[in-house]
Amino acid sequence: MSQKIKVLFPIDFGENSLKAYPTAEYLAKIYDAEIFLLHVLETRAFSSFDETEARKQTNSMMDKFIKENGDPDIIYNKIVKIGKPWKGVIEAANELSANIIIMGTHGAAGMEELFVGTNASRVIKTAPCPVITMREQKGEVGFTKIVLPLDLSRETGEKLELGIEFAKKFSAELAVVSILRSKAEGDKQKLQARMDKASEFIRKHEVKVTSSMLISKGDISKIVLDYAGEVDADLVMIMSQQESDSKLLTPFFGTDSVHVVNHSKIPVLSIKPKREYKEKNFSGSHFG
Repeated sequence: MSQKIKVLFPIDFGENSLKAYPTAEYLAKIYDAEIFLLHVLETRAFSSFDETEARKQTNSMMDKFIKENGDPDIIYNKIVKIGKPWKGVIEAANELSANIIIMGTHGAAGMEELFVGTNASRVIKTAPCPVITMREQKGEVGFTKIVLPLDLSRETGEKLELGIEFAKKFSAELAVVSILRSKAEGDKQKLQARMDKASEFIRKHEVKVTSSMLISKGDISKIVLDYAGEVDADLVMIMSQQESDSKLLTPFFGTDSVHVVNHSKIPVLSIKPKREYKEKNFSGSHFG
């Protein structure tokens, strides 16, 4: 098996899922990675299903897609699985030791179950690697400003490091944001000191950074997504598990991570702490 970085791209050949392909191609070029196209054939109870013919048609469609959209400098691989779409994605990611999954949300046809409501969380929560989800492709492909919500816990430090890696690869700016839920002035000063330290760490890696402290007024995911729109960001990076329960901060984002994915107008990069990947015996790790 090749040791190149592996980008797993679930494809249903519908308009929504295909919107994510330019981003998959972009990352493949940046990281000199291979793209693994994955289609999951979902059988229905009491319906006729010719597996041989279905696989043949799917491979033909993938060949056509690569011919029409592929880049000659990228290596493409084809994977066809049978079963529930989200399970097929996780199985493929584990078998490949994929570095990242890139998928369009609200996909149609056979993949629609994967990308609607709670099913999206099954991929995000159980994937052995970071996952980029996107509802649509707006403007030019690429990332120039990345929103990084931080509570500055130990695990969030891993997200900070990954954010720096992405920012350097894409020549992007990091927009660090933390949300204060305490009204005490001392807590505000303590949080500001932590944010200043994070910004200093980012600047030492020669990455441009801005930082903002927001006050909690309800739905945290909405606050962050509104902020992303205000600063004209093109990627939001979240940690899809409950982070710090410090009185200073409202945690990012826990069960709200799927809400972020389903409502964000820009791509969302979801990661978990490396310790969580290891505890579940996943073969992958953070992208890079």
